[in-house]
Amino acid sequence: ISRTAYLFEQSLVTFDGTAIYLPKDLKGRYADCKYLLSRDFMWKNFTIYLSKGKFVVELKDGTVIIDRNNKNQVEVHQKVPPAFVASKKTIDLPVQMMFTSVHKLQENLVKIESLFGLLVYCKLDSFACNVTVSGYYHNKTLGLFGTNNVEYSDDMRMPSGENAFDLLEFVNSYELQRTEKCYIDESSEIFEEEGKEE
Repeated sequence: ISRTAYLFEQSLVTFDGTAIYLPKDLKGRYADCKYLLSRDFMWKNFTIYLSKGKFVVELKDGTVIIDRNNKNQVEVHQKVPPAFVASKKTIDLPVQMMFTSVHKLQENLVKIESLFGLLVYCKLDSFACNVTVSGYYHNKTLGLFGTNNVEYSDDMRMPSGENAFDLLEFVNSYELQRTEKCYIDESSEIFEEEGKEE
């Protein structure tokens, strides 16, 4: 059975239904940080992350980038066969790669579809994405989107295999830059302080 995770401007919902808040200042203080949303750790068919204000979907045949700092512009970096080492960049859609297609279904709706069982729809004007993985990836993904195993209790599993104590530990465990600047040590960096408005 396919499972879908949802990404919004400041939050996400995991494959198994847990709501997770992201750092409030993703485009400011945490702009240089890299947050792993999901990775197929078994076959490495895809890696999805947020970095430098961009939503990035890395695939075997290319990379799709939605630049949230540049009016949600969509870039496709297509890897060139046979070695898939070099790449060419385009912003003109549609793009058909060896295993993946990228289409603009409407002015503000992009569809990324991989033959390896990954389907992404992103609404660009409000920045909301649905990420669907096939049942093939049952219990074979890790990241902030969770484990995709239909088990709510381990949605906050960290790369170490242990469940996070709290949201801060969970979000920090999937921050990939590992710099002091990217470490979140205050819950107010994610949650609104009670009685305080921004």
